[in-house]
Amino acid sequence: MVKESIALINDPFWNQLEENEMGFLALHLASAIERFKKPLKTILICTIAPSGGQLLKYRLEHSIPEIVIDKIIPYNEFKDVDYDADLLIINSQLNKEKQYKTPMLSITALPSKDDLDFLRNEILDYYNKKNDPGNIT
Repeated sequence: MVKESIALINDPFWNQLEENEMGFLALHLASAIERFKKPLKTILICTIAPSGGQLLKYRLEHSIPEIVIDKIIPYNEFKDVDYDADLLIINSQLNKEKQYKTPMLSITALPSKDDLDFLRNEILDYYNKKNDPGNIT
């Protein structure tokens, strides 16, 4: 990528760079892109007691570093409005036919490692879209 970019510049200074110098530039470019990546702001909607919600929050954040759970909302207080969040996670079954304003995923109240791995794979799609270098500002 660096080699192709330098070729496009068509400037004598940049065209005389050696391979190791291009590698150094590539490292800095990759590092800059990584610094701009942000975790998904997430809201957890719980049908369980507050202490169970805190435990679930801890397990999710510990297992899925691509999210930060900003708040926990009891299920009976949940309304489908525009939340300041990238993602909603609910520990109940979703109505598959309903379209939500914010992307929503479901998980059990006591998720297994397989459940967490499956959820992380789902979340990575949203995370990668949000942090696509073409979308980072």
